[in-house]
Amino acid sequence: AVVAMLTSPLLAGAEVSPAEAQGMPDCDITCGNMSVPYPFGMGPARCYWPGFNLTCNTGQQPAKLLLVLSDPDFGMDSNFHVTEISLRTNTVRILRTNAIMPISSGRSSTVFFFGNYSEAPYSLSTGNEFILSGCNLYVMLIGDDTEDVISGCASFCPSNISETFFGTVLQRANRGRYCNGMGCCQANIPMSSNGLPTSLMVVNRNRDQELTSQPAYTLIAEEGWFDQRRLSKEIAGREKYEIAKVQVPQVLQWEVIQDLPRPDDMTAHPGCPVEVARKLCKSKNSYCKRGSRGYLCQFMDGYDKPGSNPYLPDEG
Repeated sequence: AVVAMLTSPLLAGAEVSPAEAQGMPDCDITCGNMSVPYPFGMGPARCYWPGFNLTCNTGQQPAKLLLVLSDPDFGMDSNFHVTEISLRTNTVRILRTNAIMPISSGRSSTVFFFGNYSEAPYSLSTGNEFILSGCNLYVMLIGDDTEDVISGCASFCPSNISETFFGTVLQRANRGRYCNGMGCCQANIPMSSNGLPTSLMVVNRNRDQELTSQPAYTLIAEEGWFDQRRLSKEIAGREKYEIAKVQVPQVLQWEVIQDLPRPDDMTAHPGCPVEVARKLCKSKNSYCKRGSRGYLCQFMDGYDKPGSNPYLPDEG
């Protein structure tokens, strides 16, 4: 059976130590072996900036830190296991199930990928890559707008497709990025300016996918993870419910959006307004910078030290 937790060396040592975390007074900042630095937080609303609430699942040992995103269109919540929070790079690493999207044979389609999380302060980081495996397929990753193409790639197979062909593809593993468009392809993901992508557009020109047990699928994963695993070999012939259990690492970029005065046209205001900097960046050694949809706080050179937090007043 497919193992539900695929340990990635890219995620080793990812958690923030309690000494490095700093939160609001009288708020929990630890969950299992993870620490939660402000603007993230758990529990009462005073413990986090709007949009940065996390949940600690204590039903497991060790407890698991979760990011819960709600999709108003479908009335559903999605849970993502948080394995790292970085104030320095403004990223969150997550492990996601249901991340491997099977592609139906012989037809083109549009499938939902992340859901409608337009109010969430997250977008895909450039530390991810887009992966497609299968024959005679072209897949595009679409943002909020159907004309907003974030990434995409095409994968082709010879007309005399066979298991030997896919075996040859798999043998290229562990030699760097090995999907070159024959049998599978990989593509970089640029920074998305409109939040998380919502759907995949699949153009299927394949008639022979059913002739092989090799499934057609697509996924987004932290860059390098796919090359280190013989994922195609692991999921070949598996049932869809087993494939859905595989936990795939992804990196999300975050920025503060809610509860701040924002101009209608962010591109016309490249800097950080004084009122935003005053409200958001509380350390006297920090400065405010503009993101693609919101704002961020960073430390001035030499002041980014363990236990410090640009979003909170300096201690002492």
